[in-house]
Amino acid sequence: MADAVAFGVHPAAARPGGYGTAGRLPDFVRRDRFEDLVRRVRAGGFVLVVGESTAGKSRLAFEAMREAVPAHVVLQARPEDDLGSLAAEAARYRRCVVWFDELDQFLRVGGLTVTMVETMLGGRHRHVVLLASMRSKEYDRYSARQRDVADAASWRAGREVLLRASEPLELERLWTADEVARARSAGFDPRVRAAARGADQFGVAELLAAGPELAKDWRHAWQPGAHPRGAALVAAAVDCRRMGLHRPVGTALLARLHEEYLAARGGSVLRPETLAEALAWATSPVQGASSLLLPGAASGDGGYLAFDYLIDLPWLPAIPGNSWSILLATVTPAEAYDIGWAAVDLMRATIAMEAFDLARRHDIPDADYSHAIALGNAGRPADAVRRLRALHSRRRALCGEDHPDTLDARHDIARYLAEAGQPRRAAELLLALGPVFKVPSASRRLARTLAALSGSSRYTQYRDDPPPCDRTHQTPRGPPSGRTTGL
Repeated sequence: MADAVAFGVHPAAARPGGYGTAGRLPDFVRRDRFEDLVRRVRAGGFVLVVGESTAGKSRLAFEAMREAVPAHVVLQARPEDDLGSLAAEAARYRRCVVWFDELDQFLRVGGLTVTMVETMLGGRHRHVVLLASMRSKEYDRYSARQRDVADAASWRAGREVLLRASEPLELERLWTADEVARARSAGFDPRVRAAARGADQFGVAELLAAGPELAKDWRHAWQPGAHPRGAALVAAAVDCRRMGLHRPVGTALLARLHEEYLAARGGSVLRPETLAEALAWATSPVQGASSLLLPGAASGDGGYLAFDYLIDLPWLPAIPGNSWSILLATVTPAEAYDIGWAAVDLMRATIAMEAFDLARRHDIPDADYSHAIALGNAGRPADAVRRLRALHSRRRALCGEDHPDTLDARHDIARYLAEAGQPRRAAELLLALGPVFKVPSASRRLARTLAALSGSSRYTQYRDDPPPCDRTHQTPRGPPSGRTTGL
């Protein structure tokens, strides 16, 4: 398997005289964590690499996979796949790797579950590797510190999957002195040597993917007579990802969304180019590497996806309110659920309520509870209490009084009772929880103490804990599972 770009590796500028994707893939520089990752892949199991965008996660994982398990079958997962079928397919092979690029996209509604993970890894005399990468910002959403801003069942469902992985291998965006020295070695690709010269400010992989150059081009494109419409299209596509939509956006929707961004910068005064010219500019690779917008591969109008480096830039402005409304009018109910949580993260409570309401009216799992939390966060604690009481009763009937999700619901009722001006009733409700709890073992008490101090996922849940009560993740019917290939 030579096409690393198809597995999510960012291409670099084309090598002079190079052909096809091979010419766009720079020579690999062994990172300091390479041998560690090779050992983990050889050991098998669920292996996770975490780091910032363009840190080099996918390339490191790809090369470690080729080094450690060259004869294994590889199944490449895609978010739109029927993951249940993918799990069943993986279970048929004695030796295989299941590749999850941007794992967070598989932890959404209808996504990866613990049962699927156990199906893929289970069985005797098998060597299976679930090899995944994840941006640091997305991984941090499942830290212990994020429990207060997320619905517990949704948070626990994704976190449960992450807990099946070994301690993540963290890859830094900035390269170490030893790594830079290896990149500067005379025997390496001239593109790598050139990138190493800028390693005092940026990561080498970051420069190879042209991330800083793309960001600079986008900022300069707003100038009159440059590419203001192209810049507006990029801004709209970036905000679609910030709003929780991580699939390519169709041309018609992108064209509608971008008008507000263009008008805010001056509209016709900027002498904007045509839409066709703007898309051609935005999809042109910088120095033959990545482009601001990546054309989708779906049938018909495949749409466009913003380059992931752009969505974490620190200088991005607030998302216009109208963009949320336009997007919610066009997405599926499951996508609306994801948009709701993006709105929660960005403290847009009213938009979160609207998104969760759309999702719950179409029976998206756990959307009812999320909508109730959004009501409370939007300054309507009494309404939140009414909704949560009904949901608490349902959880108690389904899962029992002492299930973590039932207890979480009771805690949230108390929280919003206090916010509604009834602190005495809130206190009484919390005090009534006392008889439900059992005194934990010394090891668990220590683990919970460590969790409070560190937020590390290793200290906050246990393999014998019950699954989420509302079965937050349910796999919908979908297309056949991902591409199969051999190394």
